[in-house]
Amino acid sequence: MTAPLQQERAKGGSLAPRPTAFALTAILIVGALLRFYRIGLESVWWDEYTSLMHLGAPDLLSFLKLNRTLDPATLPLYYTLEYLWWHGVSASVPGLRILSICLGLLTIGMLYLLGRDLFGRGAGLLAALCLAVSPIHIFHAQGIRMYVLMTLLAVCSVYTYMKVMRAGGGWWALHGGANLLLLWTHPFALLLLVVEALFLLAPACFRWRRLAAWTVLHAVLAAPTAMYLASVRFWPQDQTGVWLRMPGVLEFLADIFTDDAVGLTYQLRISDRVWPALSRLHPVFDAALALAVLGILGGLCLSMRGKPAGRKTPAAFLILWLVLPPVALYSVSLLLRPCIFPRYTLHSSLALYLASGAVLAALPGRSLKCAYVVLLAGLIGYQTALTLPGPQRTDWRSAADYVRANAAPDDLILVKVSIYRDVFAYNLGQVPNPMASAETEEVLAEQAAVFLRLSGNPDAARASVWTLIATPYFDAGPNRAFEQALAARGLQSGLVEMGGIEHVLVYRVRLADQAEAAPAAPALAGTFAYSEGMAEIALALAAQGKYGPAQAVLQRLEQRDRSPDPVYANFRAALETGNDVERKRLAVCALRRGYQYREDAAMEQFRKALAYDPDYAAAHAELGLALLRAGEPAAALAPLRRAGELNAEYAFRYGHLADVIERGGDTAAALACWNGVLRAIPLVSGGNAAEAARILEDAARTDPASALPWLLLAISRLHQKDTTGCLEAIRRSCSADPARMGIWQPFVKSMFEENDYAAACRELEAIRARGVYVIPDFASALEAGLGRPCMTPLTSPS
Repeated sequence: MTAPLQQERAKGGSLAPRPTAFALTAILIVGALLRFYRIGLESVWWDEYTSLMHLGAPDLLSFLKLNRTLDPATLPLYYTLEYLWWHGVSASVPGLRILSICLGLLTIGMLYLLGRDLFGRGAGLLAALCLAVSPIHIFHAQGIRMYVLMTLLAVCSVYTYMKVMRAGGGWWALHGGANLLLLWTHPFALLLLVVEALFLLAPACFRWRRLAAWTVLHAVLAAPTAMYLASVRFWPQDQTGVWLRMPGVLEFLADIFTDDAVGLTYQLRISDRVWPALSRLHPVFDAALALAVLGILGGLCLSMRGKPAGRKTPAAFLILWLVLPPVALYSVSLLLRPCIFPRYTLHSSLALYLASGAVLAALPGRSLKCAYVVLLAGLIGYQTALTLPGPQRTDWRSAADYVRANAAPDDLILVKVSIYRDVFAYNLGQVPNPMASAETEEVLAEQAAVFLRLSGNPDAARASVWTLIATPYFDAGPNRAFEQALAARGLQSGLVEMGGIEHVLVYRVRLADQAEAAPAAPALAGTFAYSEGMAEIALALAAQGKYGPAQAVLQRLEQRDRSPDPVYANFRAALETGNDVERKRLAVCALRRGYQYREDAAMEQFRKALAYDPDYAAAHAELGLALLRAGEPAAALAPLRRAGELNAEYAFRYGHLADVIERGGDTAAALACWNGVLRAIPLVSGGNAAEAARILEDAARTDPASALPWLLLAISRLHQKDTTGCLEAIRRSCSADPARMGIWQPFVKSMFEENDYAAACRELEAIRARGVYVIPDFASALEAGLGRPCMTPLTSPS
């Protein structure tokens, strides 16, 4: 790659230095204008919120640690720049977008240098122009994420790689430095190093000493990143399946060859405010761009024909760079779990821009070259025009402006999905309105109905509930399921729809004229989603000092669920007395945040909950479980015992785990059994008895001394009205743990063997009188047999 390559570059580099400088300056200006366009109007969306929410951390290390709580696989390089820029240059969202724009403009300049070195000045300018007007690169150059930095470092890596191949010497250090930084930017940046490693094996490049030196160097560079990533516990597949999915064949091909085709890939959205005539033509322009790409690759291959191996090297490398990273991710997705997304291989599109420059260098005549440049820039520029005027990111900002302008101070704001509630709140800023969330449309509708019908609310007829629902990617409204759930509850709504990749549907919900109160659907009342939704409203109302309405919501929840949730026991008691409500509320909020986090971050939230409320049984229990999962059984014992002392239900749930720890038993087996019980609980309540039974029987085999799997199986059989199966499961639970379950045997005999409901009722009262947690399902079955309540209100002694 010495003299022949130098001659080849000279042929393609007919432009003089001064016109080249002017042209590059013009390209950079165009790139800057497109990247600065309307950046102040783009919303903060979920991808950016995950780091922005932690920028107030007292130091960089604390920030990097917190940043992994919601995005566990992030690597620290970009976020280090983000934190330093925020605290040293501009503490604003537009300011952080300017940081990314600067990195994007540097990438344009570096791509010019790489194209110039490979194929000549004209080729470098065309590659830089393609990058400057690329819609996907404009999008990421405005974003507060690592992809623009990964792209810049990818160019630096390839630039120095080619220098190493050609000259060696001091370029080795620069190449190693570029790749070290790249390895600390994104986990899948490793795929570019795979391209470089494989290319060293090509016959035209193969040199034993160079291959060995490159391999040793990068093994040393990659080892710390590999150890760091090995400690990451990424989200399970069921939590990432909504956005990490397998692309269709056409989407996959578009990911490889046409990242800039807005209508073909699943990265950008045609703007809702684009000219209709312009958008109607997009299938034609998409096809034209795809044909142009095929022509470029065909021309690249033809340009290699009949040339010595050394002259084919840059073109062959570009093809490998373009194809291998997305194909590798697609293959891993097929074999293991979906892990492919176009932005993860964003840098591969640069190979196509360089290839277009190589074809330009091979074209004869100035007129043909000019026509080629205009055609290619026009095709990519058209795709950019489809994205304007935007916004592209989920338009939480416009939704926030609309709600802020129209909502009364006492109106309730609801957001579907808790993480989106947090993102919306970030874009909304401080408002006096209570804000809550729910995970389903049905619960959102029930929350709205409960709030609008709160007892003692004289303004109910004028009150509104503002409900925000983000659509799936590239979908649009209305949300029929939500509208039907509202109608079933006598509520009416109006809809305003905001744009972006995920549309934001803003519903204004009010009581319909002469509407009667509608109870929660039988399938909804008593479910975890319903309980969490009602608690969300109570917490939101309490945060605004509305203690009476908050208490009314919790009372409604208890009437529906019959057995109050220990998570809200202290908060509920504080509302009743009016004492220390805020600290109890903050304790619950910290606990709920802990549920969203992993490992150390979760434990930190549980400890924070205990700092607010030292007698918070749920926080003690969750801290004990987290410590046990972290392999610290000795430390887990005290909080598990304390949870049981504070709440009889937790003594019932976690007493066996604490016993196993105390006697030095098999804590791993006991924890695995408990995890199985947790997985089975929603299956039992959801009616999936067969799958629940399979999981529970596996759990019982894992820890034969635990009564919980058999007891939950008994409850499942009870729901199915299988009395014989229920009795058998209860007997097996008593055999597994006679010390803990012995107290239940008189009740079981009266209830299930003798069908003496009066005697069973007396036994159940006696059990509760001894401070033992009463299983609500057994009490409900007994009351059904008696035809009346069997005991005073079902509560869990605290």
